Amino acid sequence: MHSSFFSLALLVCSSAAVGGVPEQAILGHRSAPLLTVDGLTFKDLNKNGKLDPYEDWRLPADVRAADLVERMTLEELAGLMVHGTLPSSGPLAPLGVGNEYDLLKVRQFIEEDHVNTFITRLNGSAEFFAKQNNEVQAIAESSRWGIPVPISSDPRHHFEQVLGATMHDRAFSMWPEPLGFAAANDTELTRRFGDVVRREYEAVGIRESLAPHFCRRKDRRPSCSGWCRR
Repeated sequence: MHSSFFSLALLVCSSAAVGGVPEQAILGHRSAPLLTVDGLTFKDLNKNGKLDPYEDWRLPADVRAADLVERMTLEELAGLMVHGTLPSSGPLAPLGVGNEYDLLKVRQFIEEDHVNTFITRLNGSAEFFAKQNNEVQAIAESSRWGIPVPISSDPRHHFEQVLGATMHDRAFSMWPEPLGFAAANDTELTRRFGDVVRREYEAVGIRESLAPHFCRRKDRRPSCSGWCRR
């Protein structure tokens, strides 16, 4: 169960073999030492001076995940089940809304509470957003196991804003609401929208889109589920 969950976090990049020799993976790093093994470079994520299976990007993701799970404590595994909110330093800090992260609290969540997956509700320029997410990854890299943090987001590419469920963020391109795409009835337009969202999210360090779609109930209140009761 846990190893399947971890496969996504450890899938840093796939490296095709050229003439039977693995192609060097592109590794970004801030604090983790680098190891050279068989003429290739790896990140020493747990800082023990040797290449462990979970650090070996040549191995399949499920093998790496299984090795890591065996090393972790029960408390650390429990933290993997939590999808937290990256804390901000703004007036809406409990919801994570603001212009920058509270990095001291981020460090506490990662190192003490062992939370590994977060949603971001930060606002600001795309450049600053990317830098802030890089700071989160730097904290994660310096933690005990150096596990990358998957960062998710609610929808940011529409004009409607529902506090705690969507973000009206001018750093991203603006598109119709889901109902507008349904009215357009244009498959290629919808596919283009999905690709633009993917590329814009990746550019700022968001790797998961939660993207609930909304509907109006009889009482006119928005529902966060993926379906409506009529």
